[in-house]
Amino acid sequence: MKQRLYPLLSFVLLQSGWFITVWGAAAGYPFAGPVAVAGIVLFFLLREKKWKQDLPFLVFAAVIGFIVEAGKKYSGLIVYHSDTFSSEMLPPVYIVTLWILYGLSMPRSLGWMCGNFG
Repeated sequence: MKQRLYPLLSFVLLQSGWFITVWGAAAGYPFAGPVAVAGIVLFFLLREKKWKQDLPFLVFAAVIGFIVEAGKKYSGLIVYHSDTFSSEMLPPVYIVTLWILYGLSMPRSLGWMCGNFG
């Protein structure tokens, strides 16, 4: 694949992952998004040579997302209507999936923001 088309492919895959995750949760398929995002993450990790740097960052994004969303759910700041768990503390899997997508988008679709603008 040509290098200049890679940012466009990255954008399309990340947006598709977001759409499938949100649509799946709204339509009553809360695991459609996590399955799609697992495929997207696998694609990026297998395609790029710096996967050893990306993997800890994705795990960090998932852990931070889990903690933040669990705190919001436990405190009553947010109520998930398509919740897959009956626990008062655990956030839905699809919400943590969105955090992983956000972490994946940082060096890719949002990587242009890391340039020198000064």
